[in-house]
Amino acid sequence: MSSRLATVVRGSTQRTCLLAASSLTLLTTATAFAQPAPGPSPTAAAAEPPAGGTAPEQDEPWYERFDLSAFVDGYVGLNYQFPKPQTPTPGLGGGNGFRAYDVSNGVALHWAGVDLAYPAEPFGGTLGLRFGPSSALYNASDAAFGLQFVKQAFLSVKPLGKDGELTIDFGKLDTPVGAEVADSQGNMNYTRGALYWYAQPLFHTGLRVAYDPLPELGLRLFAVNGWNDTVDNNTGKTFGLQVTARGGDIFAGYLTYLTGPEQPDTATVTCEAGSAFVPDAGCRPEPGAPGGDVLVDRDGANARFRHLVDLVLDFTPAESVRILVNADVGGEPWRPLGSSETCFVGWYGASLALQLRPTELFYAALRGEVLRDPDGLMTATGRDTLLGTATLTLGLRATSHFLVMIDNRVDVANAELFQKGVRDTSRLQATTTLGAIFTTRRPAPPRARGEAALRRAAPQGVFVAPARRARISSI
Repeated sequence: MSSRLATVVRGSTQRTCLLAASSLTLLTTATAFAQPAPGPSPTAAAAEPPAGGTAPEQDEPWYERFDLSAFVDGYVGLNYQFPKPQTPTPGLGGGNGFRAYDVSNGVALHWAGVDLAYPAEPFGGTLGLRFGPSSALYNASDAAFGLQFVKQAFLSVKPLGKDGELTIDFGKLDTPVGAEVADSQGNMNYTRGALYWYAQPLFHTGLRVAYDPLPELGLRLFAVNGWNDTVDNNTGKTFGLQVTARGGDIFAGYLTYLTGPEQPDTATVTCEAGSAFVPDAGCRPEPGAPGGDVLVDRDGANARFRHLVDLVLDFTPAESVRILVNADVGGEPWRPLGSSETCFVGWYGASLALQLRPTELFYAALRGEVLRDPDGLMTATGRDTLLGTATLTLGLRATSHFLVMIDNRVDVANAELFQKGVRDTSRLQATTTLGAIFTTRRPAPPRARGEAALRRAAPQGVFVAPARRARISSI
């Protein structure tokens, strides 16, 4: 009885399910006729290549190709000679002598920067802006032309296509010379060395042609206005050649030669009342002459070429070890204003830096250097000048975007060139500088200038004002 009942129930259930399935089939069929057949899903359509070919590459929106970054760089400085005032002041001295940007004691700002670049595909460009006290030092010669905040500004083109070996840049460019750069996060040490500030240019304005026929070999040609001048001080041009050699991740070498006139081809002579300017004689007495300023031609200035040979050797024998060598030899025929005699003046120097990075968070770097300026031209001392520096840097990357660098540095000279207190002088200067940098871009390992491209009022007494380079190019 129970078995027959179970059979009846199963049969009833099967008939009910069959009716429901039939109804669902009819409903689905009706719906299918009422609506158009669906196409493939967007994902499947994007993944499926067209018949007989491959899927076309999706073009990246043009605005996403811009590379934008920013940073802020400040420091706290302590000079153990306690010069006063705390920062270099015209007519009063003060601050740290023979330094590039770390010239003040106490809390100070190096500068803040914004960088914007568009890759050359085949046309592109780069703009670098800097704001702060160091922008006035870096651009001492350009401030009169509204360029005191512009570190770089140039157009780029790749005539052989975006993947070609040839790149042409035109505009204001960082120099390819030297082992250190203006932005602290690109260096082993926080403070710049004497070679960087006195023996090498900072920037050039003109044409740069880069050709990289092989991954191990690169060539750079330059035709520019000169050293640290967007608007040239003469009618001549400076030309340069750089050869780069690379040996994988272990070695990189850069040999650079620059030559061209750097002395102004005009000068202003001031004659007192009762005197007048006479060519080849200067101001001579002339009754009734009003005196005043006279613009005169400096004969031969465009033929007195400055020469500079710069060598940078960059070794990375192990992942945590880096050795950086830099050497410079420079010179030029020099004729002081008002003199008819020309003499050859020169300068030379070298630096050696070692960096040890035991972890990703911490590193230590040691730099030693020497600079000889026999005629006191580049250092603006007017005397035989020998400078030596030794710097120990401890670096800590607190986060991926925050870097702290502590420099302990000693400078020595062959004369009492450093200020001590208010009026005393010394042959030695010892400082501790704590630098802090926040950047939106994770700082890359420091490289020489060639890889990345990749000043001053008259001294007061024996103290060298920091804007030295502007003066040298305007004598």
